[in-house]
Amino acid sequence: MAKVIDTHDLPEEEIKLVQKFIDFLREKGKKKGEAGTEKGKINFGAWKLGAKGNFTRKEIYDYL
Repeated sequence: MAKVIDTHDLPEEEIKLVQKFIDFLREKGKKKGEAGTEKGKINFGAWKLGAKGNFTRKEIYDYL
């Protein structure tokens, strides 16, 4: 999806400013994409409490 920004009546200095801003947004988008894991999958951090192994919901909340 290519779009055109009409800058024909702007001074050269302002055109360069617009180009720098566009480059900044593209870099920001690339960094944001790198922060996640593969194909939009969210990687949740683990909080280590010293427990080893997997627990079922019933094992965790059986005291309630």
